[in-house]
Amino acid sequence: EVIVRTAKAMVDTGLRDLGYQYVNIDDHWHANARGKGGVPLANPKTFPDGIAAVADEVHALGLKLGIYSDAGSMTCGRCFGGFGHERVDAEAYASWGVDLLKYDYCFAPSSATEAKARYGAMAEALRATDRSIVLSVCEWGFRKPWTWAPALGGSLWRSTPDIFDTFSWNPLGVRFIARRNLKLADHAGPGRWNDPDMLLVGNHGGGKATGELHLPNQLPKGLRGRKLWSFRGLTDDQVQSHVTLWAMMAAPLLASHDLARSSEHDLALLTNPEIVAIDQDALGAQGRLVRSKPGLWQVVKPLADGGFAVSVTNLTRVPRQTAIDVGAIARSGAAPTVSRTYAVTDAWALEGLGTPATLRAQLPGHGSVAFVCRPTADT
Repeated sequence: EVIVRTAKAMVDTGLRDLGYQYVNIDDHWHANARGKGGVPLANPKTFPDGIAAVADEVHALGLKLGIYSDAGSMTCGRCFGGFGHERVDAEAYASWGVDLLKYDYCFAPSSATEAKARYGAMAEALRATDRSIVLSVCEWGFRKPWTWAPALGGSLWRSTPDIFDTFSWNPLGVRFIARRNLKLADHAGPGRWNDPDMLLVGNHGGGKATGELHLPNQLPKGLRGRKLWSFRGLTDDQVQSHVTLWAMMAAPLLASHDLARSSEHDLALLTNPEIVAIDQDALGAQGRLVRSKPGLWQVVKPLADGGFAVSVTNLTRVPRQTAIDVGAIARSGAAPTVSRTYAVTDAWALEGLGTPATLRAQLPGHGSVAFVCRPTADT
């Protein structure tokens, strides 16, 4: 019910028409045990008609279905894992109509060699089916998957540990997750994406996975899962910066909240057409940190039309002013086409600004601005 309701909300809110494609089932969809011959079974209470029936409803809405498993003996939530069952699992996913597999790495050996072997086994099993299924590698960036996942068949890979619903907490708040991912621009491109984890839009500190810090499930019973800390969530300015940075990094935009309970502000963040277009630009380039003054990040992302997007994020709690030299960015080689002038759009305000040589903005604490600069005919 939740999955189908979410799919319908994606249609009703306009997310589908903007390019959001996948409705992903995460952990705990599993039955208590596998079936005869090791076949994976869904929980009969939460999926009484099976996963295939859910896939049919999702596909009927013009969307795709993702599912979750793990390269270890168990998933992170202690359901049955995929190790040793790659072929039977892949065949089941294909028969159900699954379009994407997020493959986690709990309860698995720490070595990079073993991780490559386990992800390779699942990638091979998926290719052997009669269905195209995207493989999302999720080992949290510990073994540099950007260097080996593409060759195995991974289309996206988690480049960082799990994100938490806070802006500045080191090491897992928004700014520190973004800083890790910004260093990996050379490894991104069409069909190969750095994934700095889900969006926190709409959680407001209430997400179980993102709003509370727990001890790992792998620990002995008694310590396992104990809550250590609760986060308050992001302010409006912080969450706008979060979405800005993810779009500039060409990151997968994965909403993690109940879409049916989205506020107007939540939906405005997810459905801004200029921001989504920056993220989904056909060139597939990840933005680069080109200027890092104390407390300010300037990120530039080349675009397929020969222009570029530029954002500035205020990392401090106090308001800051910024000035962006449009021509200097183009001459630096950051833009595919050097034009005498650029038609500039304020991406968040959805407002054309003409062809200014310099962009000036006042940034609130932890706030961001983003501009799209398109070459004019006067090149």
